Amino acid sequence: MQVYISHGNKTVPYDCSTSLNLFAQEQFGVGKDAQRFTYKNQILSVDDGWLSNVVSPALVTLTSVLLGGKGGFGALIRNQVGIKKKKITNFDACRDLNGRRLRHSKALERLKKWADENEQDDALVSELEVQERECWYVITFFFRG
Repeated sequence: MQVYISHGNKTVPYDCSTSLNLFAQEQFGVGKDAQRFTYKNQILSVDDGWLSNVVSPALVTLTSVLLGGKGGFGALIRNQVGIKKKKITNFDACRDLNGRRLRHSKALERLKKWADENEQDDALVSELEVQERECWYVITFFFRG
């Protein structure tokens, strides 16, 4: 019976005289606990009767079993490849070092600026009123005199 074991880029003929697990460990360096054999996309259980399920010539694929968690992080990265992110220019929802939101700090700065401009306008108005009174006194004095 012709059976070939494939792992990665390497394919080796298997002579069926030794245990499949030991053969794979010697040829490919994959430990017994990390071996998974597939034939025609079905997982083979490596026991004495596995050869009865295989038709000659057969290509049995060895894959390494990797223990891991749920995953999901790779999917996030994979999905971000095609997405062009829009640059963020509005940071009003962020907080400053005092713990206040930036929108409130900016609003306070605008209010202070407005109050300063209002004070300057009030000073200008009062100065113009004083000049108008002085001008009125001069005109009334000129015409009375």
